[in-house]
Amino acid sequence: MFSSKMCRVALSLVILTFVAVISTHAQDADVFFGVGTARASSTNQQVDTFGNGTLYPTPEMKGTFGTFGANYMVRPHLGMGAEYSLKFTQSPYAGLKYRPYFYDFNAVYIPTRKSNRIVPELQAGLGGAKLNFYYNSQFCSVFAGCKTSNTFLESSNHFQLHMGGGIRQDLEVVSVVRNTRMGWCIFL
Repeated sequence: MFSSKMCRVALSLVILTFVAVISTHAQDADVFFGVGTARASSTNQQVDTFGNGTLYPTPEMKGTFGTFGANYMVRPHLGMGAEYSLKFTQSPYAGLKYRPYFYDFNAVYIPTRKSNRIVPELQAGLGGAKLNFYYNSQFCSVFAGCKTSNTFLESSNHFQLHMGGGIRQDLEVVSVVRNTRMGWCIFL
């Protein structure tokens, strides 16, 4: 049921967690992964992408994004962090396909620590947005049938400032050790 590779990855994550906790000397550090969405409306600009007179509309940005990052609190109320977000799938963009990526480096501020489990968190920083563009083409042959190709064309990078806030909820970590057919595996 659980492969030995999964057990090695889980064990590595547990060891890294303990090393990170020991090395922080009672400071607050966390690593996270999340799934969410981002949305931006279209400019409704018409673009002649291929120079053939056919106009394509620019789309709105929407879809599911994965985010992972880490925060380290240098002082009880002040810290630093970094995040990386990417769209899981390509989306249409003016006759092409595109995939956005976002990254940022933040200052993290927690105004109060009245509750140990739920606290407000404010972030501000700088980063970038990267858009990768792709072209889908199809080639058909009488002998081999049809083949679809997804070719990377170019990327566009943009500087951006970031500011946000949210609620931080700390969860208790419970470890379980289970004997599987492949050996011992530790789960968080």
